[in-house]
Amino acid sequence: MGTISTIISDIVKTIAEMGAGCASSGFCYEPKMPKTLEK
Repeated sequence: MGTISTIISDIVKTIAEMGAGCASSGFCYEPKMPKTLEK
């Protein structure tokens, strides 16, 4: 159960970092949002 919490926390952190990178560089590399990086 602690492992699941750690995984969720890591995912949230990763998404936050990707969002920051997308906002600063203008390039989104997250596979969940292809429309953001393509069009």
